[in-house]
Amino acid sequence: FQLVELPALVPGDEGRFVFQEGSAELVRNCDGLILMVDLSDRSVEQLDQVLAELARLRVTTTRLQSNVSISRTRAGGLQLIAAGRLVGCTRDDADSLLKSYGVTNAIVRVTGDVSLDDIEDVILDNSLMYKPGIVVANKADLPDTRRNSRRLQDQVGSRMPVLVASCLTGLGLSDLGKKLFETLNIARVYTKEPNALSPSPEPFVIEKGTTVGELSRRIHSALFRQFKYARVWGKSVSYPGERVGIDHV
Repeated sequence: FQLVELPALVPGDEGRFVFQEGSAELVRNCDGLILMVDLSDRSVEQLDQVLAELARLRVTTTRLQSNVSISRTRAGGLQLIAAGRLVGCTRDDADSLLKSYGVTNAIVRVTGDVSLDDIEDVILDNSLMYKPGIVVANKADLPDTRRNSRRLQDQVGSRMPVLVASCLTGLGLSDLGKKLFETLNIARVYTKEPNALSPSPEPFVIEKGTTVGELSRRIHSALFRQFKYARVWGKSVSYPGERVGIDHV
């Protein structure tokens, strides 16, 4: 993980709090958000202020029913991965639209019902953008913070995980890494060359739902072009070392 600490929100117009200069771009380009509030103060109000400012930037921490993400690559052409369906258009239509905006090498992921307008909004940076988030409620070491903690948990509900923590004593911080993996929906995959005795100690960190084909392209474009099969160990196969095809998740 690369953690980037943003400056605190500052008072803006009409009594609202706003991000400082440069923060908005970092928020829109990151993979996820840690929203930190102070349990000894107005933690619920603090969170509401942050969420309101995110909404102004058209960023939401609530998972969308449909979503489009475009990850540009250096080579390999356009690869459309649809966990949902294209509405009112075909894959060729989507390819043509992307290429008309100069997007020629990218992995495009689609969930839910998505139209050409939805794809164009993402290209033009006009769409509502989903960023998975974790609320870290700090200063739990101080007395009389349980009431604020309960209020915060009630306010957030099931929208985001809440980690009650203390940066002073370290309470809760050992759980942060696990929660980040769960919230960002990522996994480690360890690759092993044929005839090697053990896998590489350095894993690829991938989004859950990634196919063998996507991973092979990421390793090397030639491996993707010449792909025949892969052998996989883990929960995604019926037995250790099972041979799988390029579309295996």
